[in-house]
Order: sequence, then structure tokens, then C-alpha cells
Amino acid sequence: MLRLGDEAFESASLEGSATVSANFSGLTDPRRTTQKQVSGGVSAIMFDFDGTLTATPGDRSARRYKIAELKERSGMLRPWLERLGGAGIVMGIISKSTEDTILTALGVAGLLELFQGPIVGKAVGFEGKAGFIEALCETGLLSTLRPGISARSVLLVDDDILELNRCREHGIQTYPAPLDGGLQDDEFREVCLLLGIQAPAKPKVTEAAREPASVRGLR
Repeated sequence: MLRLGDEAFESASLEGSATVSANFSGLTDPRRTTQKQVSGGVSAIMFDFDGTLTATPGDRSARRYKIAELKERSGMLRPWLERLGGAGIVMGIISKSTEDTILTALGVAGLLELFQGPIVGKAVGFEGKAGFIEALCETGLLSTLRPGISARSVLLVDDDILELNRCREHGIQTYPAPLDGGLQDDEFREVCLLLGIQAPAKPKVTEAAREPASVRGLR
């Protein structure tokens, strides 16, 4: 498993790609539609963790719920992640959660081997996730995995509008996760469409995968 090297933290500093609009589930905030900036040529996808791969945003979820949610959603997530990885895209995670929480959750969910790219925890900095992604491309692990990669060929998938805005300003391609509930089949299907990748057979999604573990814990 590859990690963000120390030297990558030291390096942090286009046009927006064509806007693609579509009415897919969960994107009820009009500001989010403008964050669909996917122009193609994507070599790497950096996923947010909380509220993107899991169902609940990080400020509303405890560690144990994050792990439980990812495990319950793994059956829906796996076919899509396998398809993206099979298309030659490097996948990593960049999150404000700790690296330990992310790795533990991926291990419990049986998804760890699908993320061969950087796992970046505590991604908090002056330029936000955009700064970390640029560092990964310039001197970090993405530069090792994909020599010559630029920030323009990286796609950030995140539920945080501020992070998406920062990345757009840095020329990084962006796709918004839903306001709540995490990525679902519709979002993954649209991402595949935008990237020119054939979607897998429609996965079965259980009600448990749609309902946050934190909600079930209150029952």
C-alpha cells in the first residue's frame, strides 16, 4: 500500500473543464451541479472518505460508525471500484479522518486491495485538498505511479463544496458526492459515463447500504 511521502507535504500551490449537468440522485443543491467538472484524461481518482465512500459526513459520524457503514456499503462499492481500477485508473483516498481509521475501515470492508494509490489522512492545509493533490503529482506517490502526471488528470470526488471549489481553481477535475448518504449507483454510473468506461451490471443495493449506521445505532 502506497502512502503520501513526507516530501509531498512540503509542496502545496486553467481553466475549468467542461461542465456536465445531469439530474442524478442526491444532488439537490444547485451549487453541487456546477462542481461536475470532468473533461476526461483521468489517470487517478482521489475519493473523500466520510460522506463519500461512507454514508455520513465526518462531522456527524463517530469512528465505529464509519467502519460499520463502509462494511455495509462494500457490496455496492466493490463492482464500481473494480471497474474503475480495471480501466487503469489509480484510486486513492484523501480525507480529514485519520489514516488509521481509513485503513481499518477498508480492511474490515474487504476493499483495501482496490486502493493502490495514496491514502492521505488528516488532509488539512492552507490550500485544502488541492494542495495535497498537487504535491502528490509533483513529488509524491502519484508522480511515482504515473510519471508525468499533472493535477489536471486527477479527479477529486468529494461531498465538501469548499474542497471542490479549491480543486477547480487549481485545475483539478471534480465530481460532487450527494449531500447525504454517500455515493450510490447513480453517481458511480455517471462517473463511468463521463470517463468513457462501461458500467458493470447493476449491483444490488440493500436498504442497510443506504441507511447510515449511526441512525441504526439509535434504534
